[in-house]
Amino acid sequence: MLLRGSQHGEQGSLDRNNTSLAEAADMIVELAYTFPTMAARLDMESFSPFVPYMLYQAAIVQARTLRVSGTISCVEAYEAIVKMLHAFNERWKIAEYYLVLLEAPLI
Repeated sequence: MLLRGSQHGEQGSLDRNNTSLAEAADMIVELAYTFPTMAARLDMESFSPFVPYMLYQAAIVQARTLRVSGTISCVEAYEAIVKMLHAFNERWKIAEYYLVLLEAPLI
């Protein structure tokens, strides 16, 4: 689920006044959806170790939104981010640590 809400009338859990955070989260979700088609063409060696951290943070935000809204689109967005984070595990082992943290129950 895009955090700002979709054109189908879904409301995200982020306040609409916080548009920069919502827009950043939306961009990460959109990137995660398109990543599988781009992955073969990307040089994973050239990415910074901050990319897995960004994905981890986006997954946390998405997990919290999922807990509030519980929509299928939110589940799909979370799963897309986690799959992208798995791809970065080959290059940056910190991604594996983030994946383990995401598997832990949210408090």
